[in-house]
Order: sequence, then C-alpha cells, then structure tokens
Amino acid sequence: MELAEALATWDGKSTAHLYQAYHTHAPTTEDLARLMATPAHEVAATWLFKHALEEGSPPPTPETIARVLKAAQSFESWEAILHILQSLPLLPLPKSTLPSLEALLHYALESDAKFVRAWAYSGWSDLAKADPTRKEDAAKILKAAHKKETAPSILARIRKAEKALEHRTHDKCR
Repeated sequence: MELAEALATWDGKSTAHLYQAYHTHAPTTEDLARLMATPAHEVAATWLFKHALEEGSPPPTPETIARVLKAAQSFESWEAILHILQSLPLLPLPKSTLPSLEALLHYALESDAKFVRAWAYSGWSDLAKADPTRKEDAAKILKAAHKKETAPSILARIRKAEKALEHRTHDKCR
C-alpha cells in the first residue's frame, strides 16, 4: 500500500494509524508537502509533516517551505492549518519564505478556530526570530491581540509569544 492510500484509509481520528503509516513508508518532509496539496490528504499529511519534523527529519527546501506556507491558506481544514502553524518553530525560515509566512499569519488570525488564531499569534514570534527587523511589527500585533481576544488559551499563547520576543531582544543585548 502506498502512503497516499494509507492516508486515504485514515478515519480522521486514530493517531496509531498515522504512526504506522509514518513508520511503514518513512516519508520525507518533501513527500508530505506534496501529499498535503490534495484536500483529502491535507490533515493527515500535515500531521505527519509536523511529526516528521518533531522526529528530527530534515526539513524541506526553502522553496517547498514557501509553497507549504502559501498552500496552507487554501486548506479546507482548520486542523491542517494548525499543524503547519505548530510546525513553524521546527522549520528553518530563510528570508525567501517570509512573505508566505506573513501572509499565512494574517490569514490565520481571521480563522474562526481558536487554536489556529492562538498558534498564528505564536507564529509572529517565529517570524521575528527569522527576521529581527519584523520584531516591532510582531510586538504591535501581539499587543493589539490582548484587546481583541478573550479566550484564555489564546491569551496564554500570546503571552508566550511576547516572552519569546522579549527573550530574543535580551539575547541581542548580551
């Protein structure tokens, strides 16, 4: 059975099925980036993409990262967008990927899904880490979010992103 077939038989719930597919097929992050372009596979492929990065798999090329970040704005499932946002701290973000990342973050901030918005706010810290010239913009977005957001889970993620920004400023002063 090919990986695409294994993903097609996933029930949308069982992580055991996804772990088995991952260990059976040993997909690269490049393979998974291709699979997530298919709406029927986007949730499973993005989950596996995040898992592969967590397991230490080599990240995809900068071109593929930019393509994934752009494609995430067209995903049908909020879970797939969430998986990509949760992958950001694990991805190298060279300058060529930053326009796609910024567009995704703005897009994700408009989501109805609280988890997506929470992780989008966190993504502003990742953007500022990749490009310190964007730190001030990221700080403004996070500050404004305190007035807009009321969910404790989102506010906690915002505070964590603000601490990460502050920490990076202190690192530069040493």
